[in-house]
Amino acid sequence: MPSCQATFHLLNDPPKKPDLCDLCGTTLVQREDDHESVVALRLQQYDERTFPLIEYYRTRARMVPIDGHRPMDVVFKELLEAVEVRA
Repeated sequence: MPSCQATFHLLNDPPKKPDLCDLCGTTLVQREDDHESVVALRLQQYDERTFPLIEYYRTRARMVPIDGHRPMDVVFKELLEAVEVRA
């Protein structure tokens, strides 16, 4: 692992020399949970386990969708409002 904590992406930001950090020259390693097969399994498990739960609660009006891609204070306020309404 690079001592400088630099990160690279195999397609979008590869190192200049394969398997070597551009900044500190140490050998690069790929995390075990970052291999394509592991990610594919994680997505399959989501489709099989999580997505059905989302649909289950959505159809029973037990789920409140909240867009988390907004400023933290906006999301937090909406979360509080959703909990207060249900309490």
